Amino acid sequence: MSYDPPPELVVLLQAVLEGTLTQPQRAELASILASSQEAQRFFVDYLGLHATTQWQAIELFAEPDSSETSSPEPAVCLLSVEESVPPPTPKFAWAAWGLTCSLLMAFLLMVLSGSPPPEPVTVAIVASQPTPKPEEAATTFAGVMRKSDSAQWAAESPHRHTDRLLPRGIYQLHSGEVVIDLFGGGVISVLGPSEFVLNSGQSLTINRGNININIPDETANLMVNTPAADFLHMGTEFAVSVGPDGTSDVIVLDGAIEVQPRLREKLYSSGQLVRAENGFRISPDGRYETLSEDLESQLRNSFSVGSLHSLPLPVPTISPEGFEVRYVKVEPDENIALLELSLADDLLEGRFATREDVTTSGITALDFEERGDGKGSENLFPLDAHFPGDSEGPIDLDDGFAIQATATMLVSQPWIYSFLTNSDDGVRLRIDGRDVIVDDGYHRPTVSVSSIPLEKGKYTIEVTYYNLHRGARLEVGVAIGQCSEVPKFKLLSSVQDSEQ
Repeated sequence: MSYDPPPELVVLLQAVLEGTLTQPQRAELASILASSQEAQRFFVDYLGLHATTQWQAIELFAEPDSSETSSPEPAVCLLSVEESVPPPTPKFAWAAWGLTCSLLMAFLLMVLSGSPPPEPVTVAIVASQPTPKPEEAATTFAGVMRKSDSAQWAAESPHRHTDRLLPRGIYQLHSGEVVIDLFGGGVISVLGPSEFVLNSGQSLTINRGNININIPDETANLMVNTPAADFLHMGTEFAVSVGPDGTSDVIVLDGAIEVQPRLREKLYSSGQLVRAENGFRISPDGRYETLSEDLESQLRNSFSVGSLHSLPLPVPTISPEGFEVRYVKVEPDENIALLELSLADDLLEGRFATREDVTTSGITALDFEERGDGKGSENLFPLDAHFPGDSEGPIDLDDGFAIQATATMLVSQPWIYSFLTNSDDGVRLRIDGRDVIVDDGYHRPTVSVSSIPLEKGKYTIEVTYYNLHRGARLEVGVAIGQCSEVPKFKLLSSVQDSEQ
């Protein structure tokens, strides 16, 4: 006999598909499914039909692959310190939803195919939480002071210690000389007395005094301005001396700059290109003058540090003890589908019955893959070890499992660093208890990236990961600076580069 679903069930299932299911509705749906096996079967059929329709639409409208032998690119979710997360493309959004429906069907079919339970089965309806935006604290630093020679600062200047992160703000150097690496890719040498503003790692304002700026990378994103003009670099080194009235003396030592004069705080729409070995003076009213040879020589030779270069920075590493990895598999009789991080946390904290609970020490890096269905999955690093768990090697992927990996991370130089995860399914990366990456939900291998400034020292890194069913992958990488280019990342490891 055909099943005639109650109208409220149809309304609730439509809310599931639209992603608008509220907490009261979730409880009502769970109650309906628990009271009727026919409702459960209708639930499976309804979602299955929707998933099939969406996959057929994807195949119909998808662009043909340019190479049948190439592997698909992993989906990428970039979480930078100053950028919001872009919405997924419709193609991947529908594909992810099709996978969602198929996984929910598999879970309910597993329940329905077994012996009839003595009591109605309770089905938990859960929803993934959106990835949180990086904390604003990640943008409060502009660079690192690398050198200090007899520097005397005004008392109101921000925190200013060598080899420590420098916050944004107004700095007044009474005397001496300092060298600062900026996150935006430039190195500056400041000669006292000077007043300057670190607006961010990409923006420097010189109010008065002498500053030498070296920006060797043409792609670096650094803006320099004075009361008289803005200076756009083109892979260059130049020195600037700003007088009390804002008049700016400039000499280009290498490369070229584009000068955009100001007229009483109004910026010209077009600028003037000035190449190496040329000097000039520009006033706040936009007037240009040629620098005398004496002024050029004085400006060129005023700095004692010589040519400026960014110091090579090593990436953070894991201590020699490596990661301690705990692997926990849920007991199938619990009827728990690991669909989000909160459920993985519950499993790791002992709120569900477990089939296995194994801890392994001395893991050098987090680069694990279990294919399960015989198909490959996108990987970024070559290690591809088995998930630590079953002593016999590959773990059983028929049921959900979670891992929690902890280690001590060593940072030898203060800087801004980027961390990467590539996971199937969800993952969370924390440093000293702070969420850096949260990639929740069940999905194909997906890359997430986030940047964070770190002082020199030791940190506790914790990675929580879960897999719902079949193919599993987890990779964790690190890069220097605010980076979103996946090829620049290295495996976060206790093994040095020469040993890998």
